[in-house]
Amino acid sequence: MNILISGFGNIGCRHAQAMLKAKKDWRLFVIEPS
Repeated sequence: MNILISGFGNIGCRHAQAMLKAKKDWRLFVIEPS
């Protein structure tokens, strides 16, 4: 599964890391405009 997230923030990045550890078959792309 591919997931694209825009504007995740610092707290959201922690949630993304937890999701990646739980689901090995996910590919997560985070775009953080700064």
